[in-house]
Amino acid sequence: RLVGDEPELVRGWRFEMYGQGSLAREVAERIAARGLSSFVTVTKAIDMAPVFARARLFVSTQAFENFTSLAMLEAMSAGNAVIAEDVGQTREFVRDGENGHLVVDASPEAFAAAIAAYLRHPDRHDAMADASRALVTRVHTIEHFAEDVLAFWGDAARRT
Repeated sequence: RLVGDEPELVRGWRFEMYGQGSLAREVAERIAARGLSSFVTVTKAIDMAPVFARARLFVSTQAFENFTSLAMLEAMSAGNAVIAEDVGQTREFVRDGENGHLVVDASPEAFAAAIAAYLRHPDRHDAMADASRALVTRVHTIEHFAEDVLAFWGDAARRT
């Protein structure tokens, strides 16, 4: 959608998808069928740290939950802005307009609009990168994670 609607906005950008799961062939075929091979590469990496270090934006299309997405936290710690569907506890990771954008309607149009909003304001990337790093280092700590786990199981025990 984004390439078709706003080709000028994506000029100079390269989009990469990581993973070689059971849908890899179908994904590659869809990319080719839509004429996006010059924009999107499907690849894999054993270690994503170098990828996140050179990336600027992490897009999560997980439909159910982003808690706790190790990939998202790693991307954030490397200074990536994040675009993700607003599901589960995603709002604890992605603060709309602060370190990325939340997508309420998981349609291709909604993701395209969120990516476009990010690409239109490259001047905001450094602030978003700083916010992502701060959320990881100050909010998503081992201590906070342990507190969340204890609260969850405490709540579950009270319900039984």
